Amino acid sequence: MGQPRGLVEVAPFARRNYYREAVKRLRKLARKFHLAWGGAGEAQRRSYRILCNSPVPEKPLAIASGLGAPGRNGLVITPEAGSRVIIAAMTLPFALEGDGPLSGKPFPLCGGCSPVAPCIRACPTGALRGDGSIARERCIQWYASGGDIQAGSGRGVPPEVAAKWGRRLYGCTCCQDACPHNRGPLSGAATEEGVLPALLDGGELLSLDDESLKARFRGTALGMAWLSAETIRRSVRLALRGY
Repeated sequence: MGQPRGLVEVAPFARRNYYREAVKRLRKLARKFHLAWGGAGEAQRRSYRILCNSPVPEKPLAIASGLGAPGRNGLVITPEAGSRVIIAAMTLPFALEGDGPLSGKPFPLCGGCSPVAPCIRACPTGALRGDGSIARERCIQWYASGGDIQAGSGRGVPPEVAAKWGRRLYGCTCCQDACPHNRGPLSGAATEEGVLPALLDGGELLSLDDESLKARFRGTALGMAWLSAETIRRSVRLALRGY
């Protein structure tokens, strides 16, 4: 049997607020560094800047630091967890020796699954170009995140993308689901930050005004400090078309 009519899906990576958890852990580290090296005051606090889901180019920095390798799905692939990761960083007031980018063994870089990578075949809208870049105007997740609205494109979701939307409220993971680096078991980070169920009632979400929607998702990965009510309602309407 299929899902009951009207339920919309939240992708696994958004069912917990892993970004908030990462920031919380980095703040704990910053406090430890304060105790170890002293230097209280505003100047010292500014030395420990936490970056997570920020405008800073976090993926290139992670690759340059040796945390992972660039994937043809546009994500960072790590030896431990494939691309099932989020990236968070913290600046430090002292220098550390860098590890440098990954290369060669023991971690095989993305690209061994030629001639056509599974992630490219799995993308329902053909958004992956094959060189690690993404055609954003064809990416379901870009629209689900309100990327077009933030960019002021004004064109809305193209019909060919809307036709492949499925029942997604938030999160398209087709390329990750197909990646061979993501097939191993992964325990994940234990957190109760921003718990969301896998399925939500789309009709109920459409009935809420802006403030009620904001309250509904406050503290979750769909927190509306950056994801607008307009974006959420649009995703719900597109998802409900999938029934």
